[in-house]
Amino acid sequence: LGLCDDFHSSIPDHLIRKNLRKLRDTKEVAPKIAILLSTGSLSPIHLMHIEILEKAKKFLENCNYHVVGGFVSPSSEVYVGPKMKKIGFSGFTPQHRLNMARLITKDSDWITASSWETEQPIFVDFPQVYQIFNLVLKKLIVSNPFDLFYVCGSDHAPYLQNSINAIVVTRPGSDANKYESGNISVVLEQTLNISSTAIRGLMREKQDTTDYFHDLEKLVGSSIAHYIIDKRIRVEFSHY
Repeated sequence: LGLCDDFHSSIPDHLIRKNLRKLRDTKEVAPKIAILLSTGSLSPIHLMHIEILEKAKKFLENCNYHVVGGFVSPSSEVYVGPKMKKIGFSGFTPQHRLNMARLITKDSDWITASSWETEQPIFVDFPQVYQIFNLVLKKLIVSNPFDLFYVCGSDHAPYLQNSINAIVVTRPGSDANKYESGNISVVLEQTLNISSTAIRGLMREKQDTTDYFHDLEKLVGSSIAHYIIDKRIRVEFSHY
């Protein structure tokens, strides 16, 4: 599973180290350090993916944590490829999905994109991804104890396991509270109503219209809207 000695390129820790140095410089007492992780197809990644990480960070800060880093990790093509093939769509290659994750996080001072999953020749499910990130980060950041939290929306909540720390961010009125137990916390917050499925639908319906860029921008941000158009990523399928 690619567990070699050098993880800096696939699981970059530069922002974590920077924020830990900043924390030490301020001499602020932070009894608990947290790092966040979110995975998924990300076909494409969008503004709500980032929003739920921000909401989870705020929740943990209210629980006396200092969040020093976060990762978005696009899943392996071994998983995403067949899933997209079922709906007749193959527009977002692994490199496209990773590039977009990098674009949407490029101005963040704490969230970065990881290429580790996209580099794997097999599908690694999220509980194992969590354990690998936890292990790798402990090796990279030896002198700083931390808690790793997996962050997801309510659609992912049924698959969570108490063996990992997890935060489910969902809108008020959701029934996700029933999943709250042990290491799993549920945060009820108003969030953007965006899905990758809806974006692919918009791409199919609007890709040749004059307002295509602006419609995309509202969902994925300016940099990814430009990327999709510049790379001529098109949607040609009968359903989504």
